[in-house]
Amino acid sequence: MDKASQAMLLEVAGTLGSSGAGPLFTALARHPRVSKPLWESLRAGAASEEFRQRAGQLGRESRDLLTQACFLPDHIANLVRLSLADETEAIMESVAEQERAAPRQALLTQVALRALLGGLPSGHDPRSIPPATAELTLEESEDWAESPDTPPLVVEAEKALGAPVPVALLRALAPWPGYLEYSWRKLLPLLRTPRVQEAGRQVGEVSANLSLRFPGVALDPGLPRTAGATSEELAECRDLAARIAAFQPLEVLLCSAYALSLGLP
Repeated sequence: MDKASQAMLLEVAGTLGSSGAGPLFTALARHPRVSKPLWESLRAGAASEEFRQRAGQLGRESRDLLTQACFLPDHIANLVRLSLADETEAIMESVAEQERAAPRQALLTQVALRALLGGLPSGHDPRSIPPATAELTLEESEDWAESPDTPPLVVEAEKALGAPVPVALLRALAPWPGYLEYSWRKLLPLLRTPRVQEAGRQVGEVSANLSLRFPGVALDPGLPRTAGATSEELAECRDLAARIAAFQPLEVLLCSAYALSLGLP
């Protein structure tokens, strides 16, 4: 990755107020002829207070939908049982950071996908954006590229989720393997229930709806071409953005589940 792409990722992270740039621009960074003009077209909107408010709305609606769909276990008592009482604050801070970041990153991905597709006319039905609002099926991923540095449970969980990219929340909890093991075994059956699956679908619809009101999403189709991007490269980036956008509602819901189980405000 060149220095300009590294600088872009730092700028994305800073604009989103998160520790990382999120899965979309991290993945697209290897296509700088697409990612750089794409970020330039979205930067001002992503830095706006309106964007923060809409991302916050997405996070709140995710919590509400999940609360209506299932009863979540209480993790606090089990942190004591797991001899992690002294680590509770650090765990809660990690989950809180991921819960703030996930809706912002998900909304940015939806907007970026719209830009890569050339934008949508005002009033367009967001449910017609395939596959960003596709039904979540939790099918195990068959093409996951494992890293030797990734804990086996994280790899197992990401495969079970069908994640096309690393799941930041699971990576953030890796320093506490006992808690990760306990919490994941409790949450996976819930994520597979029809009511929670429906909640995930609705989170995707909310995200798509909110992205329609994002200012300045149309990417000038000449920009990537001017930067030297080929039609094949643009198509690959569109496909990658669509796959990530389809998964991120589940990631937002997962962050909500952990936050609620830890009693976070």
